[in-house]
Amino acid sequence: MSNQIMVYGANGYTARLIIKDLLKLNVKPVLAGRNKNYIEEVANQFNCQFRVFSLEDNNLVRENLQDIKTLLNCAGPFKYTAK
Repeated sequence: MSNQIMVYGANGYTARLIIKDLLKLNVKPVLAGRNKNYIEEVANQFNCQFRVFSLEDNNLVRENLQDIKTLLNCAGPFKYTAK
């Protein structure tokens, strides 16, 4: 089983704070979100792997989470992304 952590919505302010804290603990998360340009920029900044996918397609979400043990959902607005 994988121990990978994913931060979804990685380009947001709160996500960046979380990413910095994870890296301080020597945990390198997989960064993810909907917008390739934004996510790739953050991934390059923190030297992390990244994935780009929308939350609208359940099959695509499942596919991208297969090897992820913990998901930190930082995408907003939360009332739309929590489900």
